[in-house]
Amino acid sequence: MKEMNLVLCELYNPKLHHYSDSEEDWKDVATHWLNIYTIPTNYNKSKINRYIKQLKKCYNQNLYNHPYICNYENIIIHEKYIQIHLAKNIELPTGETICIIKTYWLRIIQRTWKRIYRERKEIIEKRKNINSIIYSQVHGRWPDNCSCIPKLKIS
Repeated sequence: MKEMNLVLCELYNPKLHHYSDSEEDWKDVATHWLNIYTIPTNYNKSKINRYIKQLKKCYNQNLYNHPYICNYENIIIHEKYIQIHLAKNIELPTGETICIIKTYWLRIIQRTWKRIYRERKEIIEKRKNINSIIYSQVHGRWPDNCSCIPKLKIS
């Protein structure tokens, strides 16, 4: 398995990255995330943030169209377009390093867990209610509105 890295990456654009005028030369990287910078383990967060701000200024001044992505301008002006990602770098035979972003899946799991955690706290609060405690003692189970504690389902 290839190593994961912290990277700054952006969508490849032949006009922005000035690779070549021939589509044959850049078609392999045209729809991928291009590694701009692999962040070292002892990185300085303020230095990285300054670098990201400089890149964003460049985009604000020069909006380009993309040959394959219709809403490219909307993507690059988004505030979270360039940020630190966990990614797997793949070096192509032509020398470019593209990234497969893994942060996306972590964010999905994180959002799901936050929702489940919030629901768990609500059920625990319902179980602390005196009526729920009495119901539990009389019937041997919790009331229906607080009987199940949600879990993270991994298939």
